Amino acid sequence: MWFLIKATFWFSLVLVLLPFLDPSSAQKLEHAPKVELGDTFSAANEAFQYISAICIQKPDVCEKGAETFVALGHRARKAPASPTNSSTPSLPKPMPRRRMPR
Repeated sequence: MWFLIKATFWFSLVLVLLPFLDPSSAQKLEHAPKVELGDTFSAANEAFQYISAICIQKPDVCEKGAETFVALGHRARKAPASPTNSSTPSLPKPMPRRRMPR
């Protein structure tokens, strides 16, 4: 689960930074609403505190979420074995290579 949180953080950071890499984005964002950095961190902190308090306020939600992540983890471990299932058609075996005469 920690991997998903970190991956989401870095992906959102990339999405935030992408407009700074495009020189034409300054013109496109000229009339967009301004976002203060302090407000952004404050909102992120409040969201984190709210998510952290969910387990205290509603333990059944936290329990179901844990069960869901365990089930997803089991499915992820089984995923690499899925091409060997009988439900998928098997790939033809490659032909043996012939040695070139010297």
